[in-house]
Amino acid sequence: MQPRFDPFAGLADSLIDHLQPTMGEIDRFTERDRLREFLTKRPAAFAEVIERTLQKLGYADRLLLLIDQWEEIYTLVSERELRTQFIDALLLAIDRVPISVLLTVRADHAD
Repeated sequence: MQPRFDPFAGLADSLIDHLQPTMGEIDRFTERDRLREFLTKRPAAFAEVIERTLQKLGYADRLLLLIDQWEEIYTLVSERELRTQFIDALLLAIDRVPISVLLTVRADHAD
C-alpha cells in the first residue's frame, strides 16, 4: 500500500481484493469506501481486518504489509490527527495479530 493523502484509504484499497475476491468492480469501490470508514472510526479495526484477511486467505498464518513511500505519512497526510490515528492503529495491530510491516522510504527522505 501507499499512504498518499489518506493512509486508511490506501490500506482499504490494498485489502479489499483479499476480503472480497469475487466482488464486481462497482461493488468493490463501495465496499472499499465502507472498509476505509470502518478502519478510520475504530482503533482496533485494523487488527480485526488483518485477522479476517488471514482467515479468508486460508493458506497464510502471517500477513506482510508493505508500506511503500512511508514518508508520505509526513509529507502528504496534512491532518496530524489522521496520521497519528493510522500510526496508532498500525502499532496496535502489530501487538495483536500476526503481521509484519515493511516500510520503504525514498532516499531523499532517509535523513
